Amino acid sequence: MPRLDPAAWERMRAGLLPESVDVAAFTGRVAAAFEAVVAAHPGRDTAVVVAHAGVVNTWLAHLLGLDRPLVFPLDYTGITRVLAGRDGRRVVRTVNEIAHVVDLLTTPRPARGTTSRSFSADQGRMVAPGDRLTAFSP
Repeated sequence: MPRLDPAAWERMRAGLLPESVDVAAFTGRVAAAFEAVVAAHPGRDTAVVVAHAGVVNTWLAHLLGLDRPLVFPLDYTGITRVLAGRDGRRVVRTVNEIAHVVDLLTTPRPARGTTSRSFSADQGRMVAPGDRLTAFSP
């Protein structure tokens, strides 16, 4: 994507969806889908939803009241937990748990003369492939 559409790539790195996406409509569809899952599993049931990182990020941004829909760097197979109360409260418990695959992940060393950098949600951008994360502090 960086080569095919550099402007869209930079928007995503800045935590924004491509300009062609109606963010309010997309967020509405994402929230409605998750709420339908919650409604279908009343009481103390547990539901598992498998979704693309953009969908997970959009729902998290909606729940947390964040302006940008793509705030969190999410790994493949990362687990995000949201508790859904019967009173309508939604609590983001964890974001991007990867302990179950940590032994499969490799962290490339920075090239000579470069330093790794940390990421926090307030820095305002997504992490690009190949970027090295040294810390994540929401």
